[in-house]
Parts: sequence; structure tokens; C-alpha cells
Amino acid sequence: MPNSLPPGSFRPAAAAAVFIGLLGLAGWWPVHVALTQGWEIGWNPDGRSALLVALMRFGPALAALFGLALSQGSLREGFGLAPGRPLYFLPAWFLLPLLAALAAALSVLLGLADWDWNMIASQSDVKLRWSVDKEMLNLAPQGWAVWLAEILLGPVVWFLPAWAEETAWRGLLFHWLRRRGFWVTALAGALLEWAWRFPLYRAGYAYPDHVGLAPWLGLGFTLLISLVLTWLRAASGAIWAPAIARATLSAGAVIPLALTKDYDSAWAHLQGLTGMGLLMLAVLAFWSLGWLKIEEPEKPAVGN
Repeated sequence: MPNSLPPGSFRPAAAAAVFIGLLGLAGWWPVHVALTQGWEIGWNPDGRSALLVALMRFGPALAALFGLALSQGSLREGFGLAPGRPLYFLPAWFLLPLLAALAAALSVLLGLADWDWNMIASQSDVKLRWSVDKEMLNLAPQGWAVWLAEILLGPVVWFLPAWAEETAWRGLLFHWLRRRGFWVTALAGALLEWAWRFPLYRAGYAYPDHVGLAPWLGLGFTLLISLVLTWLRAASGAIWAPAIARATLSAGAVIPLALTKDYDSAWAHLQGLTGMGLLMLAVLAFWSLGWLKIEEPEKPAVGN
């Protein structure tokens, strides 16, 4: 029977189907297993949620690798492994931690939370769960030292899992969709990332006191973050800048711990509505400056 499909039409569809299927498996199965084991994913007193998400981030990398192999693409182009423009490492490293700190400060200013500079409230809950002597609380580090360590060293510690996750959104997906323009590429990446994280959000991840609203709050945050990270990918010309910025999101999780424990998670941190408002202002500024675009790579000149 002759092949009725145009040459090469099956391989891209198969590659996309495998990529999306593996993303779903990598996002839904680990959370299901963790919940059946009784893990409290919404609240992270003993670090289990952070560990789970860190390990899950290698799932998108495997999905992207299989998708790239099926499409017979170049690893360098498909994963954005070009040298890029190192100048963009600076905003990648400091932009999101700065916005996270501003979100925390604005939350305090608006009366949504109070400072807990030494993180005694958060640490006390962890240490009591671990049955550590209460006297250990006197050894709590100064908050400013924790913040400084997280901002300077956190992105290095979290870079590998952040890069692994970004190979899917700002790597392969960006490579496949870049010709459709910035907005299609950024929004498609946001929707796929949100679908991958949906089981986490449904369990209350990042919004433990708003489990019902968590998926929708997570959708808003993911859309805004995708716009920022896609801008970094397009402007820098490689995956390294968005991977660094993604790492700072994990490192910056310490900033809400400097607020009292009774703050409303839907409002008083970068992933809350206060932080989303700041992210929206940043995106509007980028848009007004004409930064939200994807330029086609320069083609080598052909001699006469």
C-alpha cells in the first residue's frame, strides 16, 4: 500500500505526541506516588516538596530528548546550547529575586504579613517536626545571611534541575515554535508547563491555604513567568539565561520564609497576586520597549 502522507509529515507529529505524552507521565505519576505515600505537598515543612519538584524537573528533559531524537533535530539547536550573549546572565540572576523581595516588602507595607527576619516561625515548625531540642532555635541564622546566600549561591545549587526543565520549554518547544512568533511560543510553553505542574497545584503546591484556587493562581503565575523567560531566551540567544532565572525561582523560595507563617499564600509572595502584579508591570515595561519579540537567526552569507 503506498504511503498517502507527504514525505516527512509523520515524524514531526510523532515527535510532538511523544514529547507531550512523556511530559504528562513525568508530571502526573510522581505526584500520584507521593500522595499515596502521604506526603504533604502543599506545605513544605521538611523539604519533601522541594526535593520532589527538583527530581521531577528531569522529566521534561527526558521528554525533550526523546522528542528531539524523533524529529532528528540538532541537539545544539533543539536545546539552545549556543554560547549566547552572557550580558543577559545579569538580569537572569537578579531580576526575579529582586521582584520576590519587592513582593515581600510590599506585602508587609500593605499589612498582608509581618517580617520574621530570622525565620524563627518557619524553622520552629521544621525543628519540632524533626524532634530537635527547642534550644536549637537559638542557633537560627540571621535572615540577611540566608537571603544573601540564597541569592548568590542558590542559582548555582539549583542550576542543573532548572536547566533540565528549561530544555523542554525554552529549549525544544522554543526551537519548534519560534517561527510562529514570541506570543505563540511563550503562551504555548506556559500552557504545557502548567499542565505538567497541574497535579502539584491541585495538591496545594505554592498555595497551601488555597487548594481549590491553587491551579488557577498557578496558571496566572506560569503565564507571566513564561513571558519573562521566553524574553531571556530570545534576547540572549541561548538557554543559559532562562535556566539561571529558573534557578533563582527555586533559590528565592527562602524569601517568603522571612514573613510570618500566617501570611496569605495567595497574596504575599512572588507567586501570589502581589508578585504577579509586579511581574505584570515588568512585562508591560518589556512590551513597551519592544523587547517581546523573537528575531530569526542570521543566515550565513552565500558567496557569489
